[in-house]
Amino acid sequence: MEKNNFLSIKIKLGAAEFEAKGPIEDVKASRDSFLGFIKECSEQLPLLHTDSRMIAETSQDGAIIENKEIDSNHDISYSSFNEMKRKLNLSSNTDLVMGAAYYLSTHEGMGTFTSQDIKELFQRTKNRTKINISQFIAQNISKGLIEEVGMSDKKQKEYQILDSANEWLQQLGKAKD
Repeated sequence: MEKNNFLSIKIKLGAAEFEAKGPIEDVKASRDSFLGFIKECSEQLPLLHTDSRMIAETSQDGAIIENKEIDSNHDISYSSFNEMKRKLNLSSNTDLVMGAAYYLSTHEGMGTFTSQDIKELFQRTKNRTKINISQFIAQNISKGLIEEVGMSDKKQKEYQILDSANEWLQQLGKAKD
């Protein structure tokens, strides 16, 4: 197996743990299934709800590449991206892409994301995909909501949301009320 196509992740959400190793796409699909399952369970069993999430990414030889706590102290939680889109009235492409970036980071546990990750979220949730996602990421960078952090193994730019994204979300939520 080629090293560039290998991913190993470990996720701890309170008492629930997930670990996967293998081809990147297989690991991402397994991770998405796990996080979806946990989300469903947390709605029925509040004891599984936690204030923080730990994610460790390791190389093929088992060395930890990244081990970080993802802040989940956002005030608003959504059961799906489409629920978030509807409740916050994300109608402009710039807001839709920012909402997707926020959702991937806070609800799906992605510390960093690419424009392809946003496109895949749009495809999974049957949202518009015929937009220039990179252009709208750039607009959110200029607003101070997203920053570029490097390149992925597939030579795509990687981004992360900034703390100001929480304020953006709260402002949208207040405007909706």
